[in-house]
Amino acid sequence: MIRDSTTLGMQSETSPLYRQVAQQVTRLIEEGTLRPGERIPSVRKFRKHHQVSITTVTQAYRLLESQGLIEARPQSGYYVRARRWLPPPEPEMTKPEPRAKESAWMPWNPGSMVAESRLASSR
Repeated sequence: MIRDSTTLGMQSETSPLYRQVAQQVTRLIEEGTLRPGERIPSVRKFRKHHQVSITTVTQAYRLLESQGLIEARPQSGYYVRARRWLPPPEPEMTKPEPRAKESAWMPWNPGSMVAESRLASSR
């Protein structure tokens, strides 16, 4: 759970407050403090605990929802969304190395070997 405004990282005045709130919640999700399926603090609790406006918290939660990190459940609140499983990337296509000519790696003619073995077996 988020502790106080000092943990929000509100030292940056260049980004809007709702983005700072969203970044902190994102960090908590990435670090595993807030786990998939877990309920995050309600808008009102968050507002009261961190002394920010309901609008700020709502904007932050909507931003996180649009990024797919949390989901709103009607009459229940906001929850950390489970990360979608992504399959590993396809291996790169490679071209096979050109084959050496048969005569280059076979010092004999395979056809003549078959003919010689037939002659030897018929004797």
